[in-house]
Amino acid sequence: MGLRGGTPGVSRCRSRFKSVLGYCSSRGRKAHGLVVWSTVTLPSCLPMSAAYEPPVMPPFPSSLEELYRTIAPYHQDQRPIDLFFEFLIIDVLGLLPEATQKALDDFATKHRSFFAATKGDWRAGVRQLLHLSETIDIAILDLWFQNSRKALEQGWTYHPWHYAQDFIEHFLAEGSRVDVWEGNALELAKARINAARKRS
Repeated sequence: MGLRGGTPGVSRCRSRFKSVLGYCSSRGRKAHGLVVWSTVTLPSCLPMSAAYEPPVMPPFPSSLEELYRTIAPYHQDQRPIDLFFEFLIIDVLGLLPEATQKALDDFATKHRSFFAATKGDWRAGVRQLLHLSETIDIAILDLWFQNSRKALEQGWTYHPWHYAQDFIEHFLAEGSRVDVWEGNALELAKARINAARKRS
């Protein structure tokens, strides 16, 4: 049996957040950038097309006004929580710009109802609203180090925002094995993270 810390299924997640922050499901696009995507086993990497070009990601919002413009299409799609989850993932990676962090803090302060349960703490709010497990950071970091390395080996750079969107796509997929740990998989993931940090 795999261990997953109470993370809800897609249907449960959608029904819960429609009335709070919008749907938590992502766009429904295919995550073409991923080359390794399992915290349980590491499948052989299928060679990607030499013509593959990763998407050009927008600049991170550096002010509250820019954040409003960034969140607008998410709100129109009834999935604003996706954006906060994306930024949480990037924050776990340690790659979220300080200006963006400030813009998010300003947003949470100005719109207190969004994260009222966590007193305006958007990071804690996302974790609580999505019922993220205590091991989600390990899954985020382990897959980031693996996939970003594989991307470089294949000649392209994995943008952290691109990765965050792909992570959510896989995390919410039916039958997802992301943040599911069997046997000693969790300890192996921690070891991979420590090794990757020593190399960087």
